[in-house]
Amino acid sequence: MDAKTAMTKDNVVTKTIHGVKWNYISVIVTSIFQLIHTAIISRLLDPAAFGLLAMANIVLRFGVYFSRMGIGPALIQKPEVSDEDIRAGFTLSVGLGVIFSLIIILAAPLARFLFDSREVIPVIRVYALTMLINGFSIVAISLLRRRFRFRELFISELVSYFLGSIVVGISMAYLGWGVWSLVYASITQGLVLTIMAYLFSKHSLRLLFSRQVFRPLLSFGSRVSVISFIEYLNYNLDTIFIGRFLGVSLLGLYSRAYQLVYLPTGKITTSISSVLLSSFSEIQRTIWKVKKAYLLSIELLGLVIFPLTFSISGAAREIVLVILGDNWIDSIQFLRIIAVSISFILLDNINGVLLEAMGWLSAKIKLVIGRLILLSITLKFLFRYELYGISFAVLITSIICYICDSYIANKRLGQKKKEVFIIHSKIIVSGIVCLFCTRLISWISYQMNVNLFVTLSLEIIVGIFVIIYC
Repeated sequence: MDAKTAMTKDNVVTKTIHGVKWNYISVIVTSIFQLIHTAIISRLLDPAAFGLLAMANIVLRFGVYFSRMGIGPALIQKPEVSDEDIRAGFTLSVGLGVIFSLIIILAAPLARFLFDSREVIPVIRVYALTMLINGFSIVAISLLRRRFRFRELFISELVSYFLGSIVVGISMAYLGWGVWSLVYASITQGLVLTIMAYLFSKHSLRLLFSRQVFRPLLSFGSRVSVISFIEYLNYNLDTIFIGRFLGVSLLGLYSRAYQLVYLPTGKITTSISSVLLSSFSEIQRTIWKVKKAYLLSIELLGLVIFPLTFSISGAAREIVLVILGDNWIDSIQFLRIIAVSISFILLDNINGVLLEAMGWLSAKIKLVIGRLILLSITLKFLFRYELYGISFAVLITSIICYICDSYIANKRLGQKKKEVFIIHSKIIVSGIVCLFCTRLISWISYQMNVNLFVTLSLEIIVGIFVIIYC
């Protein structure tokens, strides 16, 4: 290896470590802001407001996967990016953003057939502006990630979240704007993020119409979009069922419970997954390194996610009453089930990242479609039990799919079954221990009428202790 090559590799490693550091800082700081925002906004708005936003989100996210067309990942993945690529990417992202925003606005009345709610129509129409705004920010954000400028991206995301959710969202909610406080908070956040990301990246704003330049971007991006869209159906089918048949209030309870778990865990998984995708891709030709990195990733993430989510399940009563307030007491039982489901969903991301990095896309598509079919079947049989049935349908599907995905991943890598079993046993035991301890503390505190804050503090300490000593 010559000196130039060594310097290049050292530079990549340094940039990667720097990126991971800023990713984790972003996770910690953003989670704190989100926790503050959740605690305040949940006391100012009723469940119906969050239910309406959840409905609007389903419709918008349906269009997002087509409006983005994987242009961001295509720009990041492309070995060499020219000024023409950037201009073409910007042209496509803005053009698709305009087209699909108009489609969503015009087709909004059709949502009442999906959810049996007329109230959601104006919310969807205004909320569609976020899709248009995002079209202007895709290239800027992708370039910052490509250039490992995570510090600037962190600053942009933090400032935009603070001004949008904290300043605009909470102020409007306090003044009685209801669901519109959530809508305009998202619009403000998107606008600020777009402006700041562009100021940091300063890419060309000149449009470029070239089929030759469009083709490679759309070729890669379209495949990413197809897989992402199927995954979107997977992870929103339960929400669609609730919104269509059970109404906005119950959907609000369910979505808040889901977000309570996803708030501290989702960003951790996203940060790790983004790093692993690059790592697995880099060493994909050295199978023994992939095998080692895969098992290590499963173990490290599992020993954080499972104790954390199982602790949330055990401490559901205290978390809901302290963070959300008495109005959300009905979401406690759903939170207990959802927390366990999310542990398997998040850990399964490692399997998805591995299959994508190794180029096993056909296997990934089959597994994703299989999950959609299984979830549809379980929802059909358990829907009669309303939110409890839907929560258990998601739990059952998540466990079965994780087992299947792990089996395929380990079989393709040629892993030793005993080693895989030992790692998963350790992960599951750590989660069960946390669940037992937090539930015991919760039960004793309830019997003795101990202060909720004191009880929750004890449960947090136990959870941290298990994570550290596992």
